[in-house]
Amino acid sequence: DVSSAIATSINDTESKKDEDIDNNDALTSSVQLDAPSNQEELFSSVSSIVPSLNAIVSENDKLSTIVSTILINLITPNLKSKNAPKSISSYHLELLEELSKEYSSVKSLKFLISEAFNDSQFFNANVEDTSYWNAILKNWIKNDAGDKLSEYINRLTSSNASNIFSWNENEQVVRATTLKRIAYLLLVCDKDQHIVLLKEIFDKLGWLFNQNISSSAEIFLVIRSVLLRFSPIHLYDHWTFIYT
Repeated sequence: DVSSAIATSINDTESKKDEDIDNNDALTSSVQLDAPSNQEELFSSVSSIVPSLNAIVSENDKLSTIVSTILINLITPNLKSKNAPKSISSYHLELLEELSKEYSSVKSLKFLISEAFNDSQFFNANVEDTSYWNAILKNWIKNDAGDKLSEYINRLTSSNASNIFSWNENEQVVRATTLKRIAYLLLVCDKDQHIVLLKEIFDKLGWLFNQNISSSAEIFLVIRSVLLRFSPIHLYDHWTFIYT
């Protein structure tokens, strides 16, 4: 069973590390210095077989189990740590990118990436990790891009949206962060990929802008993303709003 083999290999690596650390103080220091290298080798090995899993395992249920095993043992603990996403290393993200590239439809993977993206600390990730996250989120959204982006767009005017006097500070922060997520998803996806949602985006932005809310900076951020990711011909009906 491939899933069991992967889990056993991971556990053996961790057990071996623990045994070595217990030997003596001098050896402890040496092992601790070598640990990151050993981990990188483990992650590199797993990453190298990820593209071939489809050829090794033909049944979708078993394939999903293997992907879930890799996530639980190698990705989830770091992704859910208190210091995430800053504490996540490049080899964690390389493996997550590889998994998202090949198996973006696996539920456990979709859920984990969704949790990471919706975490309040997501936009505090290390700058050098940006390329990894861009690829991961692009792969995450590619199968049902319209549904995912629509979900964030609909959040802009949900919950007490009709009465701006009922908005508390937390709701305004959530709304501003939602705008940032919309801008981000637009930027990582292909040009004109969300053309069917363009009118809805401008309708929501226009409504929010007319409320004179405090997240105007994020509204302009979304507009800039739209200008970068949509062809000018598709923006013809919206230039008045953009210039205003």
